[in-house]
Amino acid sequence: MTGQRKSAAGWEPEGALQTNVHADSTLKSPKQARVLAALAWRPITRKECDAIARASNGPDVVFKLRGHGWRVETELVDCRDFDGRQSRYARYWLHDADKPRVRALLREVE
Repeated sequence: MTGQRKSAAGWEPEGALQTNVHADSTLKSPKQARVLAALAWRPITRKECDAIARASNGPDVVFKLRGHGWRVETELVDCRDFDGRQSRYARYWLHDADKPRVRALLREVE
């Protein structure tokens, strides 16, 4: 069951798609680097994003990645919370076209 879907395509910094994002500008933050590396391989939930970033505000890390031109998509997934109430959680994934670029950046910094 899926709920709303929000795309990064509607919000992109001017020139984000025309220029390459360099490793030194994108991977300066270890939090961003960890989340970007995870997204290069599979979708992650907001809870996983918090754990991977080692921060309590994973959505801010995703917001900053988008600001660097990475196309991180968001889907709000319907679920039930511990008390049985309807709720939603966020699932993030990286646009397929960005995955090879992330993997190349990760190889450069190894």
